[in-house]
Amino acid sequence: MQKQLLLPLTAFIVFSISLSPAIYAQTNAGVSAVLDPVSGSTLIIGSSFPVTAQVFNNGTTTITSMQLKFNIGINNTALDEIWTGSFAPGDTITYTFNAQFTLNDTISGSSVYCLADAPNDNMPSNNSAYPVYSFAGSTGLPGMKSKNRDKLAFDHFIVIPGHQVRFGLVNSSNYNSAIVAIVGMDGKYFNSQTATSSNKWGQFVLDLSSLPKGLYIVVIQTTSERLTKKFVI
Repeated sequence: MQKQLLLPLTAFIVFSISLSPAIYAQTNAGVSAVLDPVSGSTLIIGSSFPVTAQVFNNGTTTITSMQLKFNIGINNTALDEIWTGSFAPGDTITYTFNAQFTLNDTISGSSVYCLADAPNDNMPSNNSAYPVYSFAGSTGLPGMKSKNRDKLAFDHFIVIPGHQVRFGLVNSSNYNSAIVAIVGMDGKYFNSQTATSSNKWGQFVLDLSSLPKGLYIVVIQTTSERLTKKFVI
């Protein structure tokens, strides 16, 4: 009786081992940084410029194709291209889009992203980098007056290194639906949330306790305005 049970058990063990590499194989590509234009650059509205990204393969499989995208806001035409080749696990590549990006509008400038997406990517949460730019010139969209972009302003801005950023906005009650984020100079988002004032004076508080020392940018974005400020911890 024991001999009859041994064969099926052995077959099951061999079968399980043969499946394990496929179970743990992962596809994981993403953009670690936009190299050109580098985060912190001033972009001229109405201009066209090349875009170069650094892409990583943090998975365990070789990637042979992936989609790469770059866009600023929602009213510009995104760069959207397919890369093909051989991209080994642990490697990084530098990719320059074949087409140049034309910047016509920055009203929704907070939604700046550069994305790399391989088929069957197991970790889409790290596909994108989010560089932060300043803009010069006037938008090409009708009905958007440049003076309206100046309404969003800091009332005060206090950095407590290793602890918090505290700041207030002029007319803060008008910005309860604003998005507030802390962004590294490489474009990585460390903290992103809907703005909620912490007290009756309209002060906002962002936690810094988990951030390493360095230079960062606070970004506040409403539906029509954008405000940034650099700080050091």
